[in-house]
Formats: sequence, C-alpha cells, structure tokens
Amino acid sequence: MKKTVLQLLLVAVTTVITSCEKYLDKQPDELLSLQVTFSNRQYTENFLYGIYNYIPSYNFWTGEPFNGIADDIDITWNRGNYPTYAMNLGNWGPTYFVVNDNWKNFYKAFRQVSIFLANVDKAPIPAANKTLYKAEAKYLRAYFYLWLFRAYGPVPLVKDVISFDDPTFNIPRNTFDECVDYILKDLDEAYKDLPVKHENIWAGKPTKGACLAMKARLLLWAASPLVNGNPDLKDLKNKDGKALFPQTYDANRWKLAADAAKAVIDMGVYNIYTVKDSKGDIDPFASYKGIYTSQYNNDEVIWGRNLDGGSSLDIDRHCMLRSKGGWNGIAVTQKIVDEFEMANGKSIKDAESGYVENGFSAADTKYTTKGTWNMYVGREPRFYVTVNYSGASWWDGQKAEFFYKGKDGKEIGRDDHSRTGYLLRKFIDPVSDPIANRNRAKLFPYIRISDIYLMYAEAMNEVSGPSAEILTYVNKVRERAGVPALKAGLSKEELRNRIIHERAVELAGEQTRYFDLRRWKMGDEMGGSFYGMAVDLGANATDEKFFKRTEFEKRVFEKKHYFWPVPQGEIDKNQELIQNPGW
Repeated sequence: MKKTVLQLLLVAVTTVITSCEKYLDKQPDELLSLQVTFSNRQYTENFLYGIYNYIPSYNFWTGEPFNGIADDIDITWNRGNYPTYAMNLGNWGPTYFVVNDNWKNFYKAFRQVSIFLANVDKAPIPAANKTLYKAEAKYLRAYFYLWLFRAYGPVPLVKDVISFDDPTFNIPRNTFDECVDYILKDLDEAYKDLPVKHENIWAGKPTKGACLAMKARLLLWAASPLVNGNPDLKDLKNKDGKALFPQTYDANRWKLAADAAKAVIDMGVYNIYTVKDSKGDIDPFASYKGIYTSQYNNDEVIWGRNLDGGSSLDIDRHCMLRSKGGWNGIAVTQKIVDEFEMANGKSIKDAESGYVENGFSAADTKYTTKGTWNMYVGREPRFYVTVNYSGASWWDGQKAEFFYKGKDGKEIGRDDHSRTGYLLRKFIDPVSDPIANRNRAKLFPYIRISDIYLMYAEAMNEVSGPSAEILTYVNKVRERAGVPALKAGLSKEELRNRIIHERAVELAGEQTRYFDLRRWKMGDEMGGSFYGMAVDLGANATDEKFFKRTEFEKRVFEKKHYFWPVPQGEIDKNQELIQNPGW
C-alpha cells in the first residue's frame, strides 16, 4: 500500500501528459476546453499535476546538469542529451544552448499556474482542497522562478498573464530585488495553506517546511557575494537604464537568510537521520547511507521526489559498476576525493592526519580490506558511502575494478567507463540489480535539514562571527558523519572555510556545489585541470600505474559563466529582453 501511495504522484503526472495535451496548448477552442476541464474534479487535479510535470528531471545529466558542471562530479559521455561535457569545455552559448530549454518550459508553467489559479474555484472540489491546490500551484511557481533566478539572474516576471500570444508582448527583466520579493510572496502565501505533513506519503508535494526551506535557499543566495553588491554586475541594465542588481552591499541580507533557515529548524519537524548500532551509538555509515535509501520514515528530507522502482533504477544504472549491469556514468573527481577528511577529522593536507598517498594497505580496517590503495584507507565514513574507488567492496564482496583491463575499466567499458577511475555511490540502493531489472522506490532529496543547518551556520557566521550556537549546528552534521566536532577558537574566515568544506562533502553530488561555488564567487574552482586516476593504465588490481593522479580534462570557466546566457530565441521574441554579461 505504501509503495502504491508513493508512486501515485508520478503516475498522475505521467497521465496528465496525454490527458491534458488538448487544453494545455493554446487552441482556438481553449475556453471551451478550460470550461470542460474545470467542471470536472479529476481533470482539474490532472491540470495541477501537469504543472508538477514541469519540475526538471531529477537526474544529473539532462534537465539539471548542475552536478556535472561543478567540481565534484564528472559525467562520462559526450552526447547530445548529456550537456555537461560541452559546458565544461566552454562550448555553449545563447544560440547553442545544450541544456533542455527550461526557460521556455517554465514560462509555459507560469501560464498554466495563472490559468489554474483563475479557474480552480469553478471546479466541483471541496473548498479545503481548492485552498490546498492553490498553495501547491504558488509553491511550484516560486520554485520555477527560483530555478531560473539562480541560473540566469533576474528574469521577467509575468505574474498573472495567461496569454503570451500577442506579438507586442515585450517586457523587460525585473530587478534582482523585485524577483526576490515576488518569489517570497508566493512562498509566504503558499506556506499559510500547506500542511506541515501530508496525510499520505506525498514526498513530492510541498509542505510548510518546503516553503521555509526554499525561502532560506533564496535568501542565502541573495546575501552571497555574487549578487550582494558585486561590482562586476553594476553595468547589467535594462534598455531604459534600470540596473538589475543591487549596487551596494547589504549586511542585513545575511540576517534575513539566517532567520529563514532558523524558521525551518524551529518547526521541530526535521531531524538528522541516524541509525544506531548494537551499543546504541550512531552508525555513521548506515546513517548517511540511509538518507538516500530509506523509503518512508526519513525526517531529514524536507522536500524530495518520489522515485518508483524504474526511476530509481535509472539513477542506479548511471552510477553502477558496469560489471553489475550499470553504465559507469556518474563519476566523482579527485578534487572531491581529496576533500574528504581522515577519520580523525584532519585534512589529508595536514602532516599529522596519517594520510598515505601511495602503496597498498597491509591489513583490514573498518571500511577497507587488506590490499586497498592507501589513498583510500582511514578516511571518514561519508567517503565510503559517497565514493566508489578501485578496490572498494560492493555489497556482495565483489571489488570495483576501474583500472584499464578491469571489469569496470576503460578497455571493457569502451565509452561506458569512468573517466576519473571513480563512481558516485551514495544514491545506489543495496537491493538494486540492473541485470535482473530490480529495484525499489526511494526518495531523491531536493533539500534536507543538514543543508539547512549549514545554511544557518554560514549566515550567522557572516552576521556575528563564530559562536557556540553556530558550532552546535555544524557539529550536528559532523556527529552523524562520525568525525570529530569543530572546536571553539576559529576566526570568522576560518569558520567560513570550514562550512564551505562541510557543504562540499556532506552534500557531494546533490546539485548544491555548483550554486555554492558561484554564489561565493569561487567559479575558478570549476575551471582548469581536473584529475582522476590513470584509467588508460593498469592490467590488474595491484598494478600501481593506475593509481596515479592523471589529468582527464581541462575545464573552462570564464566570468560570463556565473550566469547562463539567455536563449537567443527568447531575445528575438522579446525586444525588451537583454543578454547577460559576456554572452
């Protein structure tokens, strides 16, 4: 029964693609179609689920390429429907835009939200449901605007416009603050009428917590150096000379972000997910892994997407070992491998960490077996959940072989091989079996409470500097991770850097790193030489030639890449729309 409920939202969304096709596009008989639609409860609800369908793909490679263009993930393939390869080489622009056209799609969604809000009261639906559905529609509109806002910067706000067919429909981009205020308004209005939790397992539907979490995400973005008085953006103006970005730094933006994150925490609804061992202590490996594989009772995820067995298996295939029926497609970089601490909480760069770069281990450890390359021995538990490295044991004891002649290596895999000699592991369910076409439903997290804890810590550090309270929230994340707590005495800058680091490892592969690096104006981290192991070498598991840091790609990040190019087709249609700097 639970699985059926868990799949219900996706089924409804799939159904609406065909059932609503006739009236979602502008037609001469649209008014009649809308009259029919909103005189029937099922059709009305299907219309709403059609808006949900505009949420981009949950994957890492097409609808939301944010993982593969950050510095922690590499997508194996250079294919048309895998845009990150071209983006990382700088081969994209206003007329050659390799990402799915979410600008166009979201403006279609805005129109449909407007239609829904204007007509839902006519539907034969209980008043309480109408109120709830309106709140859901406003949340979705806010989410879509936030998506565009973080990718492109300020965008035109179409508000309650229902038809864009008028050829004279030309509107300029709204300012940064106008966009923030509009998104906040939708989130605040949705918050009032959304439940704390849904009666059934509707993880894909928004709640009060989801509204507050997205508000925190928006306000942290608005406080960050990229947009908070950044002089590099002072010349981005509409054709009438109106500046689109704030011209001066506003320290109070950090306080607003901190307050928004604290509001989520103060709900008391969300908690760090933990699994206890036989002694009653936190099992860091099982706890961190459980965030992504526990199906139902997971209070860490604030908003996510329900994946049925098929959708879940699709993610697993991309991350899975080729020898297990996977595609070796979602790799991690050496950069994020190096970011994970040792079990003692020290950086591998620390001479006292105990880190050893070369050679094979002489004994078994808690997470590794004898003969493991020393680079991977003695690392923090999150490393072993997140990273699949050559020699790592699979659930059944089989070891990954990413060296050239290995079962998961380049020679065997041809184009289906990791270019870095690693794979992302954290999302794979232990019961997944691509060969047998078997998996189970699970939850893909869009935002979770540990992210909020770190948002709050970051914002409060900018407001007032280090404090015991800030360390409490950072250390909640570290305690579950099984690494020592941060101690008092850090400077503001030191604590800021520790929070940046903590976000990198805690949220690795969760589509946050790309936005973090941009908002911190650390885009250079996404350019230059990227390394992995020597995937063109290695005849067997003990061939040391494979275990050598090797450049696999030289990536391009220019100042213009801080904001995506507005599609040229949209500028051609809207004469008031101006392009982002550098494009």
